Amino acid sequence: MNLSTDEDEHSIEMHLPYIRKVFEGQDIRIVPVLIGSLNQANEKRFGTILAPYLAKEDTFAVVSSDFCHWYVAVL
Repeated sequence: MNLSTDEDEHSIEMHLPYIRKVFEGQDIRIVPVLIGSLNQANEKRFGTILAPYLAKEDTFAVVSSDFCHWYVAVL
C-alpha cells in the first residue's frame, strides 16, 4: 500500500470504537487486513489464506466495503 492509499484509508478508525464496546473487558487481538479490488484468481488465493483463521470458533471477522465515505459534489 502506498502512502497516499494508507492516508486515505479510514475504515478501521470507524470500526474500532464499536469493536472495543462489543468486546469491552475482554482481551482481544485485532488483525487488520486491507484488500482492494481483486480478480478471481486473487480472490481464491486470499480465501485460501484466510479460511483456516475464519473457521476457528474464537475468530470474529468484521468485513467492510466503503464503510464511510463522504464525497464532495463538483458542480
